[in-house]
Amino acid sequence: MQQEQVVDAFVVNIKTRSITVSLSNSYVKKTIVSGIYDDWGETVDKFADRAKKKEVSDKHIEMLTDTLDRTSHVPLIKMDGSE
Repeated sequence: MQQEQVVDAFVVNIKTRSITVSLSNSYVKKTIVSGIYDDWGETVDKFADRAKKKEVSDKHIEMLTDTLDRTSHVPLIKMDGSE
């Protein structure tokens, strides 16, 4: 995703049970906010549905959901350079 410069910030927050992804200029700074469900598969599916509604390409949705799957075991992730 970094090579394609798709994402400005990617946060999975267990406390609020939400995923927030801020997209880069290539998507006119759109933001995807989606819930975290007890069933991780449902979480990923709902996130993908919301991304599709924001007109994110299938290729980028796959990259985003792959990132979610790789981080599913971590309670809080910030990938925007902050700690």
